[in-house]
Amino acid sequence: MSHMRYLRRGGLLIAALALAGGAAAAVSGTAQGATQAGRAAASPAGAGKHASAGAGKHASMLNGIWCGGGQCVAVGSWYKDPPSAHSLAERWTGTSWQRQAAPDGPTDSFLTGVSCAPASHPATAAVDCLAVGNPVLARSGGSWRLVAKTSSLDAASCAGADACVAVGATPTGAHPVFATWNGKTLRSGRLHATPHAAQSVTIGGISCLAADDCIAVGDYSYGVGAKPGPGARDKTLAEAWNGTSWRVLPTVNVSDWNELSAVSCASPDNCTAVGSSENQFAWAEHWNGTNWRAESVPAFSKPATLGYLQLTGVSCPSAKTCVAVGSYNGAVPVAATWNGSRWRLTRLPVAGGGMAALHAVACASAASCVAVGTGPAANAFAEVYAHGAWKQSTPKNPA
Repeated sequence: MSHMRYLRRGGLLIAALALAGGAAAAVSGTAQGATQAGRAAASPAGAGKHASAGAGKHASMLNGIWCGGGQCVAVGSWYKDPPSAHSLAERWTGTSWQRQAAPDGPTDSFLTGVSCAPASHPATAAVDCLAVGNPVLARSGGSWRLVAKTSSLDAASCAGADACVAVGATPTGAHPVFATWNGKTLRSGRLHATPHAAQSVTIGGISCLAADDCIAVGDYSYGVGAKPGPGARDKTLAEAWNGTSWRVLPTVNVSDWNELSAVSCASPDNCTAVGSSENQFAWAEHWNGTNWRAESVPAFSKPATLGYLQLTGVSCPSAKTCVAVGSYNGAVPVAATWNGSRWRLTRLPVAGGGMAALHAVACASAASCVAVGTGPAANAFAEVYAHGAWKQSTPKNPA
């Protein structure tokens, strides 16, 4: 099974319900079917169908975040029985969370990624942003508006208010797709075809230094017919955008299946991507402008039962500083920090010892980061790094 592909999309809602004890029987599927199944389950209405019966089921989560100019913008989704999903957008002021009005699409709405242009409106402290998922929203002058009612986009990166690029995959996972946003118009297209006619593709992360300089990462699957055997299914994928076309970059694979879920670039020759591999360990790759190099991420000591460590978000505020976040066994939030020579793994605090998982992180500087995800009782969850330590923070949970 393609673990990260499933978790990146539909599993976010299923995981939230599981943390609340409402979805012990989560959806499962084969590697080639995971993308399609994940998309179908990504709406809370879909997740609700797999939750145990009973009134009062609810979930809220934050899946993407951007930070800059002394504030952060985070997006996700929420619902409350009867199942109907809604867009969720929040702003972190540095001391508190503020919920923002965000329009829904025609069906269940869920936002998976966001990126903004710093100092767009310094007089009002507002920033221009693009949020993707289902639907696509744009914010200008402090209010969100609907750009596209539906989309296949999962992640976005903005080098400016009129220079955003978003990526994802078709609902069946057959083709990687992208879209450019110039502040007024969303134009879509396809990324370069994956090697050897892959059956399923996921593009989960993108980082743009300029409108014509982006790196996107994900993975692709050969399915049950993979050679030399069914185990050799998932391979990492990275592509570069030059403003006109995409090209595939040769990546590193460390096992039979390997996945990249997020990427952050400090400069054109310094990008870091994170994900997971078959051995249940998190891992990272570094791009030097020419080649990718695998980097070892430490693991926790295994308990009696096997644990699964995954990194789902990364932010590199400088050439020698990266912060990645994710979870251990889908229930313990973790952060991995890179100091220019090695990674260090840390369990993050959860009040009362509850379960939580982090989905994304953004660092305005090496000393200031905010990570978001899903926490106890299926509520939106955040961790803030400041003054050399992580501290749990509570977003505005609408459910």
